[in-house]
Amino acid sequence: MKKPIIGIVSKHYAEYKSNKVDIFIRDEVKQAVFSNGGIAIGILPTEAKINYSGDNWKENLSVEEKENLISQIELCDGIVLQGGVETDNYEVIVAKYCYEKDIPILGICAGQNCIVRALRRRYL
Repeated sequence: MKKPIIGIVSKHYAEYKSNKVDIFIRDEVKQAVFSNGGIAIGILPTEAKINYSGDNWKENLSVEEKENLISQIELCDGIVLQGGVETDNYEVIVAKYCYEKDIPILGICAGQNCIVRALRRRYL
């Protein structure tokens, strides 16, 4: 039986101590995928598009950035949106795309909030 490929959407650190913006995937999320028979891969945005404006997110990726993000998602059998303090605009874009294409998605804490944002924008 083929192992499912699960994409874990990377997060940016909430605190920035320099101009360098680092992204991460929590080890326990990655390990949960491996421990349950899946193959974990990272979903990495091409550029940092940080959303500090709370609920006023906008789809501000270029066409090429969005295509690159979607190409990564299409490699996966399912997606995990991690928890965290900050929400990046691309996470909401991922949630919206997964919903529209019927790709299984799991949101952990802030990741679930991204799914709600994506669906709310669709139905308001």
